[in-house]
Amino acid sequence: MAITVDEISTLQRQSIELIHSVKKSEGERSKRLNKACEEIQKELGAVKEFLQNMKIDHLVAVHLTDQFPAGGVMRPRSNGFFVKLSATTIIKSVLHDTTIPYPRYTLHFTLNHAVASHLGGNWQGKRFAIILPLSTFIERVICLSPVDTWVLGNLTLPPSAEILMSETLYGGLKTSSLKEQRRQYWDVRRGYAKIVPFSDGLPIHVAVENRLREKGFTVVTGGMWDWNLLGAFSSILKKADENHIRLSYQDYFRLLADEGEEKWNVLFNKLSNDFKILIGGASHAGTVFMSIEELFHPLQLVDYKHATANRIPFSGEIEKIIEKFETERQNLLSVKGQYLSKETIAALNALHDVLKKYYAYVVEHEKMNRDEGIEKYGDDDNRL
Repeated sequence: MAITVDEISTLQRQSIELIHSVKKSEGERSKRLNKACEEIQKELGAVKEFLQNMKIDHLVAVHLTDQFPAGGVMRPRSNGFFVKLSATTIIKSVLHDTTIPYPRYTLHFTLNHAVASHLGGNWQGKRFAIILPLSTFIERVICLSPVDTWVLGNLTLPPSAEILMSETLYGGLKTSSLKEQRRQYWDVRRGYAKIVPFSDGLPIHVAVENRLREKGFTVVTGGMWDWNLLGAFSSILKKADENHIRLSYQDYFRLLADEGEEKWNVLFNKLSNDFKILIGGASHAGTVFMSIEELFHPLQLVDYKHATANRIPFSGEIEKIIEKFETERQNLLSVKGQYLSKETIAALNALHDVLKKYYAYVVEHEKMNRDEGIEKYGDDDNRL
């Protein structure tokens, strides 16, 4: 059957439309590729600047927590945590006291990334992320480390600080009539910090990464002991892969990462010298402050409760820790000078009081044990 003029006209029109569609699609793909290339080039430039010219203004501190900084003040776990532990049978069998605080007076941060879960803990699913420029509290820093920067005592958040939380946690369900009230509840408690809600279902680590990039910070990856500066290129590589752009710069990236390590060491030494940072690069685990926390650990208490006659008395262990702490305390008081804040002094004094109180309590009960020939602390003593 012969094709009519109208059918020929239709086929020609459809052919022209198909050609236009293909050209449009190619044009759109070309635009996407050009945009992706521009974004990659821009991000690569920012990463190079970070690694080759590392400055304190390039560094941002991140803290993941379930504890909202009420009044815009971050507080260590020293208040209330040990009370929860004291409610357990294991603690009651050793110390009946429910008022000795768990002696963690330190606040911990990672730099340019959210802390990764490792043998020391799991931070997945935390409700809040607090981010603030390192420059806003560098004078408070006791230990400077990419994966464990910490201060002693409370920390008041500056206006440049942000508190990240999910949209539902911040305002409730979208249909909730109490949405505005919920937001006001948080807003009146944020102090100077800004609340930044993120989409529900988004892992908090991803929310942190997204927000840091939005604010112009380079995001790296970190483990238990150190940065992995090659992680700074992860977003670039991901974007290239999604757009089928071949990047063969891995050797170049490694050279840049090595250069970044050198620049970090230079910056670290400068900051440590300028701001009298005494515990440089070490993790919290290697300090007297961690030794104090371990002294109060429930299993430690049970271990010493059943100590043999050949074991150093528990009071002796406490006494050794007190001596180490007093040395560190005097060192901090004398060296930090103008950078010694009232919050740091308050934390040091509180630790001093807790240790002395704990020591006196244990000495008394060890004497009772010797006098009465028993091997346990007084079950009926609640005098602390």
